[in-house]
Amino acid sequence: NTIQVAVQSLRFFNSFAALDLPAFQSIVGAEGLSLAFRHIASSLLGHCSQVSCESLLHEIIVCVGYFTVNHPDNQVIVQSGRHPTVLQKLCQLPFQYFSDPRLIKVLFPSLIAACYNNHQNKIILEQEMSCVLLATFIQDLAQTPGQADNQSDQSKGTSLLI
Repeated sequence: NTIQVAVQSLRFFNSFAALDLPAFQSIVGAEGLSLAFRHIASSLLGHCSQVSCESLLHEIIVCVGYFTVNHPDNQVIVQSGRHPTVLQKLCQLPFQYFSDPRLIKVLFPSLIAACYNNHQNKIILEQEMSCVLLATFIQDLAQTPGQADNQSDQSKGTSLLI
């Protein structure tokens, strides 16, 4: 039951972000609340790494993407705090998230959102994984833009880039 509450709460956050991204980012990124969001995201990522809960993991990945996309202050939040940070935990997800096309479509847009125009986050990302994977993802997406319109709910993270 607790997992379902968390999943539904994150779905609400993600729907809110999809409807009004600036409002979502300013509310969740407000002083004090942003630290709580970072703690919750970190805890959920840690929990999902120990217990298999794909739907919860996907919702928190997408939510972190919405939180950080084109928002420098929120990008700093995901690279600060206790190690491993939220950004590091995203980079340390199981290998499938870097090899399975369905899971790549969930993770990579959030990694790109967290690092776009943020030199420090890019350095952290480069330490944790190969950026060639992200570059290839972006190139593939740019070459086949029509496919992004036909995405399933499980790959909705790609909408961060469109």
